[in-house]
Amino acid sequence: MTSYLGQPLRRFEDERLITGDNRFIGDIKLPDMLHAVVVRSDHAHARIRSIDVSGAQQLPGVVLVLTGEDLAGSLPNIPIRPMGDRAIEVFNPPEHPVLAQGKVCYVGQPVAVVVATDPYLARDGADLVAVDYEVLPPVIDPDTAADADTPVIHPDIGTNVAMRSVQEGGDIEAAFAQADHVVRQMYRVPRLAPSPLETRGVIGDYDPAEDFLTVWDSTQAPLQVRRYLAQMLERPEETIRVVAPDVGGSFGIKDCLLPEDALIPFLSLRLE
Repeated sequence: MTSYLGQPLRRFEDERLITGDNRFIGDIKLPDMLHAVVVRSDHAHARIRSIDVSGAQQLPGVVLVLTGEDLAGSLPNIPIRPMGDRAIEVFNPPEHPVLAQGKVCYVGQPVAVVVATDPYLARDGADLVAVDYEVLPPVIDPDTAADADTPVIHPDIGTNVAMRSVQEGGDIEAAFAQADHVVRQMYRVPRLAPSPLETRGVIGDYDPAEDFLTVWDSTQAPLQVRRYLAQMLERPEETIRVVAPDVGGSFGIKDCLLPEDALIPFLSLRLE
């Protein structure tokens, strides 16, 4: 039997990557394709007083502008699942709408979407969306986030503790008791920002004649995306195909369902 241990393995993808024969999400062009740009929150914690989309709606080439209020009742919240194989003591998943409704809870949270006939018009339209915020105190210190006098970011769960889990093996207390030395230390690590060369992108193509939805997504988990899309769009999984083209880096950021992953297929169905 051939053994691969200790042997160099040839990478099959190198030739097409080096020769430019690869296909990333930005290389996919469909006939009559529309383009969407998401308007995002500038604030970590704020109440949305109003959103004026009239300027974007009047821009030639803009096809559709939607806010969170427009999606209410049409598209459910993003499903949130616990990560890792560990004992979960507390699990309080906050509501995570595809577009913010009434409040934003982090910088970059999607607030509105502008659809236009080309990407530049969509971006111009997004710049014309005026959001009036009432800025609220943010919570940025994990050491005090659960204190009683700290503002609660998600009032629907009543706490800033989203999850508490334990991962252990063996008799830890016995190991400490038998150890010659026990060192206790608090370690702090900087924030991590997965920043691949390729940003995220999604394309949706709905065929009404076949009642079939094809989604191209720069994701690491196409089957997971399909499962959640079927749940959110209330469609059988067999009527959805999710294609993951070449992915220009991820570092974990493309391993979960984010708002745009559901928003773009929803728009494809709406603008069939």
